Amino acid sequence: MLIPVIYCTIGYWLTGLVKLFDAFIIFVAVGILVGNNAIAFGSSIGIVAPTINAAFNLNQPFVILFLTYGGFYLNVNSIADYFIWIKYLSWFFYANEILQVNQWEKVSNITCGANETVCYFNGREVLESLNLNPANFRLDFLWLVLLYLLWRVLGFLALTIRTKLRY
Repeated sequence: MLIPVIYCTIGYWLTGLVKLFDAFIIFVAVGILVGNNAIAFGSSIGIVAPTINAAFNLNQPFVILFLTYGGFYLNVNSIADYFIWIKYLSWFFYANEILQVNQWEKVSNITCGANETVCYFNGREVLESLNLNPANFRLDFLWLVLLYLLWRVLGFLALTIRTKLRY
């Protein structure tokens, strides 16, 4: 947990995000949860894979899918119905919604330049344009924790099965 705390502390204040201590604490908490989800997922893949190279090659496509459908690169409402399930397995999806709401919800005034083609006047408009719901804030935290537990339980079950098959 120390590495995400250090990384988030440096990154938060250097990037000019909202200068509120409670927003910073939320940012760090999400950083810790995302890091732990990634480690739990990687551990699960490592247990299932027969070799280190196989684990690496198996891990990458899943992480790319989770990242792509997590809402940062792709608006969640533009995801095809048959791929929508991917976003619910993505820790990036829940983290993105928490961090976007954390950043934009308290912004009450955005000034736009004369040359701006799209102008949002407050943070609520930004969240609406991204199809993010501030009401999901606490639920997203819960899903991050549950997803972490899911990856750990799946890893444990895979290890148990692998161990019984070996002996």
